[in-house]
Amino acid sequence: MIVVSSYSEFPNADTITRRLKKLTQLIGKAEDREGNIDFESQDENELQGWDLEDKKKFFKFVSNFGVILNNEGKPNWIELRERITKEPELEKFSKNITEIEMFVDKLRIKCKHIVDSKENKKEESKQESDEIPDLKLSYEEALKFHKNYELLYFLRRVIIPNKLSLLVSNIEDLKKATLNLSEGDPGFVPEGYDPAIHDK
Repeated sequence: MIVVSSYSEFPNADTITRRLKKLTQLIGKAEDREGNIDFESQDENELQGWDLEDKKKFFKFVSNFGVILNNEGKPNWIELRERITKEPELEKFSKNITEIEMFVDKLRIKCKHIVDSKENKKEESKQESDEIPDLKLSYEEALKFHKNYELLYFLRRVIIPNKLSLLVSNIEDLKKATLNLSEGDPGFVPEGYDPAIHDK
């Protein structure tokens, strides 16, 4: 049986370098003349330039498409940006790769918080770290984003690079697992759908 697990890879060197530079800048801005640091006084909007329509369209795109990976299995932000601009709704998209990476990270955090709040049956409260408060998402939207992101990552990281060998070796288990599913069940496939043919 195929098990889709959540991958949380350690960031690559370029990503760490960018984040350290940003942290250094924030510390520099937060330090007063006496050398004291007050992070609470900072009100810098890291997502400036993103209007609500940009956020909605970008969220929809990433929710359905995920993030492209490079040969090392790391996010390929450059190729993702090129792919985004091929979408009719996003052809005027002008964000750089740092802004794209930052927004994807914030979306993942926001969606995971919404899903965790609902599934843990806790009353959903305003998340202090929610840096996209104007983008209102339902539980269903957040769940779709969260599941699709992880699934597409798994497919691109594990299945495709191995020339579908994992799928082929588990095809019989996959067929058996879908036999007793009803329409509406996760993983349900319509009559005549053969994973050995249609999932390749």
